[in-house]
Amino acid sequence: MMSLQKCRRAGAARTAGRTSRRQAAFAACVLLAAAGPGCDGAATSEGVGAKAEPARRGVNGGGDRPAPESRGAPAGPPVAVRFATVETRSAPRMVRAQGSFRADDVATVGAEVAGRIVAVGPEAGDRIEAGAVLAKVDDVDYVLVRDQRRRALEESLAKLGLDALPDGDVDLEKIPSVESARLEAENAAARFERAATLHRRTPPLISDQDFADLRAARDVAESRRRGALLLVRADLAQARTRRAELDAAEERLRDVVHRAPPSAPVWQVAERLVATGDYVAVGAPLYRLVDADPLRLVVRIPERRMAGVAPGRDAV
Repeated sequence: MMSLQKCRRAGAARTAGRTSRRQAAFAACVLLAAAGPGCDGAATSEGVGAKAEPARRGVNGGGDRPAPESRGAPAGPPVAVRFATVETRSAPRMVRAQGSFRADDVATVGAEVAGRIVAVGPEAGDRIEAGAVLAKVDDVDYVLVRDQRRRALEESLAKLGLDALPDGDVDLEKIPSVESARLEAENAAARFERAATLHRRTPPLISDQDFADLRAARDVAESRRRGALLLVRADLAQARTRRAELDAAEERLRDVVHRAPPSAPVWQVAERLVATGDYVAVGAPLYRLVDADPLRLVVRIPERRMAGVAPGRDAV
């Protein structure tokens, strides 16, 4: 029993000795750090670095034996320390999300006429004004059709004796063919009236056969006048039809040049869908344009982050 108690006392004494030596080493380090430039060691304007040789010896159990880290190892640079006062500030709350830009007006320009593309204009990303040329279709066939329609109209006008087709209502009595037939009918009627006067005399101054011939000539002249009037009406209708055909041919000829629509003052080319040499049918898409003013950003935000979103807050 006596030997067991002695062993316990010796262990407690060794533990107390080690604790006292550690406390002494820690106190020495604190004193050297607080001493500043006037003590052994190195100091900077922002912090303190000191060599605590006695403290190292104390930590390593005292005596002249150096600390393990000082054996041939160079001293490290001074540790920079910055002091600041604790303050309360508001930190910004940011909600990160992905979205895409959308335009209010998107136009797809299609081919007005069929044919082969001989020229293209702007490229994707270019900004163009309303009416700018986008693409052109070969116009050779459309020029030929227009010329054919023009010659047909000129033929109809020549039958009517006109240089140009008048607008609105036309006085058919002034058409040369109708006017000629009317004059012949009036002359025949006048001759018949004179013959009738001579035939009524007693005795008649004109035979019954001559009087009948003059009556027939009057009726034939009147019939020719009515026939000329009907023919002129038909020729006039044909001339108007050919005029409409000529207008349609000229319109198709103008449509070979495709332009940006006038619904927006400025367009941005989103995509060019054709190239030179392509054959396009009527309605085939040529360009896709967007109205870049304004562009709207459409963003999808999870419901759990909606608390940080409110009208009027900045979006970056």
